[in-house]
Formats: sequence, C-alpha cells, structure tokens
Amino acid sequence: MIFKKDKPTFEHASIVQNDFPTVKQASATVPDWYKKTPKFLSGKFSEVDDRTFKACTPFLEAITTGYHLLLPADIMVSIKNGKQAFFWRNRDQLVDQRNPQSNPFLPVPHGYSNEHWVWKTFGSFTVPKDYSILFTHPLNRNDLPFYTLSGVLEGGYVLAPHGSIPFFLKENFEGVIHQGTPIAQLIPFKNEKWELKENNKILEEGFKNTEKANTVFLGWYKNTHWKKKQW
Repeated sequence: MIFKKDKPTFEHASIVQNDFPTVKQASATVPDWYKKTPKFLSGKFSEVDDRTFKACTPFLEAITTGYHLLLPADIMVSIKNGKQAFFWRNRDQLVDQRNPQSNPFLPVPHGYSNEHWVWKTFGSFTVPKDYSILFTHPLNRNDLPFYTLSGVLEGGYVLAPHGSIPFFLKENFEGVIHQGTPIAQLIPFKNEKWELKENNKILEEGFKNTEKANTVFLGWYKNTHWKKKQW
C-alpha cells in the first residue's frame, strides 16, 4: 500500500471585523499592470525580438509565489503639518508608528520617508515545525507607495494576532491605499541543511543551456525546466 504524504499547511486566522479575506494565494492578486502588458511590444510575435517582461516566466513566478497579506480596508494617507498621517474608517488597528530613534542605524530606502511605520498583521499565522515563513515586500511590486521590510518566522510558532511588520512610506505620498492591496508576501520554505560549493564544471552546462534556448524563439525554459507550483 502506498501512503500519501500530507501536504504542509499554511494556517491562518483573521481578527478583522468586516469579513474581508486577509490572506490569499499570491496567484490570485496579480496586478492589473501585469495583466494589461502585452507579451510583445508590437502586439504579436515577429522576427524582431520585442518581448516584454511578460515573456519571462521567473518574473511572473516571483509575483505568484506563496501568499499575500492583504489590506482589509482602505487607508487614506494625508500630509498634516508637513508629516504623513494615516486615516481609516473601520475599527481594526491597521497601522502603527515606531520611534525612528529606536533604529538609528537602519538604512532608509532612497525616496522614502524616515518615519518608521508598521502594518498590523490582523491575525495569526503558522506553518509546520520543519518550515519557516519569509515575510517580505510583495515581489516585483515597485508600483506600491510603500516598502515592507523582510523577516523570517520560525515554523511551529504562532504569530500574535496583533503582530507588526515594519515598512517605509514614499516621500510626499498622499492618496488612498485600497482594500485588498498586498502589503506583504508570505513564502513558506523547508528548513534544510545546505552547503555552499564552488563548481566550475557547471559553467559548461550553463553555456549549453544558452545554446539550446537559442534554438527556439520563445519558451524553452518554461517548456523544459519549469514546474508549476501549488500553493
């Protein structure tokens, strides 16, 4: 008899009071700008190589890997007395602020305010003990008016319902960050022992792969090596 191994499970529970789903598969929140971008600038495949980033499978896979933590309600950002401030209408605590002096040596990304903000996590998360969760800014989402910092949470530990994920806000940004905006990407990974090894022999295989890819116009990597992930 063959026994099927149980799938590792990403468990979550929300405390928001408006029944909005705060966690979704990242594949369900692909941004409109990606969907609207043609694979070819001319609109069709031709002898001119005018492929866009949409022809790059690894680019899309980064966007769709794992899960997204979603903003459960609209947030308005206004500038009051020269400083950015957050406003929202529902009762849940969505954003909090930290004293910048508590992290005097933390580099601030170029173009962002040095005010230290944190997203509230709106619930709890956990993965099995043999796994961990990478919390990071939504991958390839430079269109967002904020930058979420990264962290790794150990599997088996349940995040507190009012956990905090730090982020920076773009300088002088005013406007609405809409409900459903992904504010962090959550990527589970298995904890395994790795070894770093230099191996110049793989260069030959890399060159061969380039030659093989050049024998077709499009899709060699996707058709020969890529495997669809399941989240």
